[in-house]
Amino acid sequence: MEEYLDPPFEQEVRRTIVRHMDANGTLASLEQAGFKFKDSLEEYTEGKRSEATPPFIFPIPLDVAELAEISCEMGSLVLEKPRLVQELVRDVVHCALTTLCPLPALTLDQVQVALRVSSLPAERSLRTDGTKIPAPTDRRLLLLQGVAVAVTTPTKYTRSAVFRCPVLSCPGAAGVRVWGPKASRRRCRFCAGDADEAPRGRDVGDQVEALLVRPDALQAAEAQEGRPNLSHPTLVRFCDDLALPETLQLGQRYDVVVLSSGLAGPAEAWGVRPWVDGALRRVARGLRSDPLPGSIQGVWVEASADTESPWAFAVTLASQVGGDRYPAHTFLHLKLGILLSLASQGLDHPPVPLLAVGRDPAGQVLLARGARLADRAVCITSAADLTRLPAAPALPRQQQASRGRAGPAGAWLSAGPLVLARGGICFVGSWDKWNRSSASAITAALESGKAVLECRDLAGAQLPGAGPSVPLQCAVWAYWSPPTTSKPSDLLTLRTLLNTLGAPVLAETGSEEEAFDICEHLLIKARREQMSSVVLDSDMKEFLTLVNAQPVALTDEASRLIRDYFVASRRVRPNCLPVTAVGTMAAMAEALARISLRVEATWADVVLVVWMYEVAFTSLFGSCLVSPLPDICGVPLDAEYLTYQMDCRLNSMRVWLDNYIKLILLSSLRVDHEDIGG
Repeated sequence: MEEYLDPPFEQEVRRTIVRHMDANGTLASLEQAGFKFKDSLEEYTEGKRSEATPPFIFPIPLDVAELAEISCEMGSLVLEKPRLVQELVRDVVHCALTTLCPLPALTLDQVQVALRVSSLPAERSLRTDGTKIPAPTDRRLLLLQGVAVAVTTPTKYTRSAVFRCPVLSCPGAAGVRVWGPKASRRRCRFCAGDADEAPRGRDVGDQVEALLVRPDALQAAEAQEGRPNLSHPTLVRFCDDLALPETLQLGQRYDVVVLSSGLAGPAEAWGVRPWVDGALRRVARGLRSDPLPGSIQGVWVEASADTESPWAFAVTLASQVGGDRYPAHTFLHLKLGILLSLASQGLDHPPVPLLAVGRDPAGQVLLARGARLADRAVCITSAADLTRLPAAPALPRQQQASRGRAGPAGAWLSAGPLVLARGGICFVGSWDKWNRSSASAITAALESGKAVLECRDLAGAQLPGAGPSVPLQCAVWAYWSPPTTSKPSDLLTLRTLLNTLGAPVLAETGSEEEAFDICEHLLIKARREQMSSVVLDSDMKEFLTLVNAQPVALTDEASRLIRDYFVASRRVRPNCLPVTAVGTMAAMAEALARISLRVEATWADVVLVVWMYEVAFTSLFGSCLVSPLPDICGVPLDAEYLTYQMDCRLNSMRVWLDNYIKLILLSSLRVDHEDIGG
């Protein structure tokens, strides 16, 4: 149905469009594109037919918020009647080309604009939870916020075609370019007779289709054990500049402006932007970050008032991970590893992976609960999850059939768990449950830093050959339980996991007293007696989002300390410390500084990271004969004096680390000189 506006209001809309295009520099870009188009027309000789002349296609950015500042009616018109606005913008562009360039011979049917709309209000969001809602009677612009889980390979589609009437006396004999779905019609619009498509007059573009799921479908839930709920994806069609590979990446969250299409066919994308967290946006603009959440601020004040220790706040905060189930002093080594891995997300370098080692099932439960603190967490429960295609088979059969006839004939590229967990946690659970092929697939992804995409046809059948790969941008968490009867192969497995996942963390209670404290803690909770306040999971997630947005630099002293410790440890324990430990330790030190609200990672951060390494190595491989850990490191922790005990322990570790480096490096240097002198 044709839409019209009152002539005075239509002229006002045209003036608003010109003002907006002039303000954002679109008019200047349009003029440059017009002159380039004019130069390209010179290659067409006078003897060539007009239908061989290529069309002029130009993208027009429209910011709804900026338009609303100029005219509220214009902002509402873009949302409610986008097709009408597109035609008005097309008229304005045609007028500008004929006057600025000039191109007097350019007709309106040779011009097309692609509106790229942004800054839609949040209340215009599209429902993506599978709720059945009535289809809108008219086509409006809506905001779709979702994560791309599958995308088709690029295919061609017909943007426009030229049709000529065979009757020479008919005005349609000169040729008319038809755009959009009407480009396949065969009737002359003047005499209603059959029209023929002109040779060399068809214009084609690129298109892809993508499946997007709501962002909270990839958030770990205790009921679903972290498995993503991808049962209600939204099918969206991206064309031309929106179909470029760099525009749409699997696993990325996007704000997509779509033209609603009801229940039939895919929604049409009119704009797409990667979603940026508010904290990252504030840092990018040079603004101050948001204040700390309430319970986190209480921990900060308490830790700052009790001691001047550089580790007090981080230790206290880590002790509250899983605080509703485990006392503060239990599983502290594992809790620190969880917190450091979560605080290494959203950065340029890969996040810190985590390998929890222990026979206590409670450690694995704590690890799974820690994954719930991430913005995104995907749990792999079986080998089938590594190759499961979550998107294409979930499409309605009528949509698959319709796309098979008229849509793209390419393949689906689907994101697996390692890609879906982008910017979050991929929890692979117990390593013992994986067979050799599945374990090799995970190990290969970690070692190469690449995750392979699944390539399947529209029906969901896997296509032969390996699919393309994308960078691995998630932290992989695994749990390994050493067998009760030690075998040489177990030690080899542990070293392989260390080389792949980096530093191990202990997932065991340190003593029988800790196990008793856990039982007492759970009994108090079961009786619903008054318990000490803990940090809320929602506040912890908000805090981690804030600190992950903050850039942190490694000081020269900290960098030198990491390097010296690595060299010394590789000489004493060459089979324990992996070759990738330097990068992992640097990332952990930066994460600790970020948690402690510092902008630089100092020696204090390195000391805690070294303590975590040495405690794990002592537990797994035995005490270092050259330089054993201080005796204080073996004293059981107490919840009431946890901060003080850890401060004493880490201060002793600082002295131990200096002596350890001097002992190993100077001894090696002395041996080298003796060899040269001999």
